[in-house]
Amino acid sequence: MGRGVPISHSPPKVAQGYWVTGPDNEVPLRIDLTRLRKQYPVAMTLAEILKKSDHVRHEIWDAVAGPITIKDERTQLMLEYFSIAIEHHEAITLLTANDLRGSALALVRPIFEIMYKAAWVCTTATDQQVERIRADNFDFPTIGMMAADIDKVIAGGFFDQMKKLSWSDQNQFTHTGKLLRIGRFTGHDLQPSYPDQMLVMQINTTLIAVIIVAVLFLRAHDRLAAADHLEAIVPTLAFEQNYSAG
Repeated sequence: MGRGVPISHSPPKVAQGYWVTGPDNEVPLRIDLTRLRKQYPVAMTLAEILKKSDHVRHEIWDAVAGPITIKDERTQLMLEYFSIAIEHHEAITLLTANDLRGSALALVRPIFEIMYKAAWVCTTATDQQVERIRADNFDFPTIGMMAADIDKVIAGGFFDQMKKLSWSDQNQFTHTGKLLRIGRFTGHDLQPSYPDQMLVMQINTTLIAVIIVAVLFLRAHDRLAAADHLEAIVPTLAFEQNYSAG
């Protein structure tokens, strides 16, 4: 469940720790996502990842809870992105636990879309673009373009690699493509048959995406220790499972 986190507001100002590279306030970034490209040899059962996800989400909320100051529209937008992403992830685990696996898979893409948008807002968007996003008067670049822009700022090529490896499958989940449809039957019976490891992989990768959004938000507020703590969780997640429709 989400938590009530006290929020304060302050007048907009250019402050150290902003995760932006706009024309007037370029600040070096401090996040290292290159290690996420490694293949971690940890395997989990579905029951184990559901339990671990609940624990990690509590850790994320513990890290975020504390002094949060809305400095400007950019930081408020990041807080909104984070809260939606972590709520979606909880919904995925609840749907999975209640054997509503197709609906759980349909929420995978929205979490990754939040991750790309949040990272792009942090690294690339100008103040004017942020204002238009907040006013719902802005067309984001394509996911591929956003991933490329982000990787120009955050070294390692993680975002472009993640997009290439997963975006097609995520679109199929959300838009009722083959990967979602083939799991609707068990033999000749209309009984869902999505394999456990398919859900394990998606729960893991979406949890990583939520952590990335949280880390971006925390570093935007110069809460580096909390951000480092969340980054350290990533290697404990099983990240090597793969699923393909064949």
